Amino acid sequence: WLKENPAAAKEIEKKVRELLLNNQDAKPDFVVDGNDAEETEQDF
Repeated sequence: WLKENPAAAKEIEKKVRELLLNNQDAKPDFVVDGNDAEETEQDF
């Protein structure tokens, strides 16, 4: 999905980065892995 929509992928990545920057003190409950991300995006 992301490979077919690079613009959307960049928007998602930008929002994720902003969230991480805003929550640097908080430990994320998940680790973004390329393979897992591709599988998850299929649900959209």
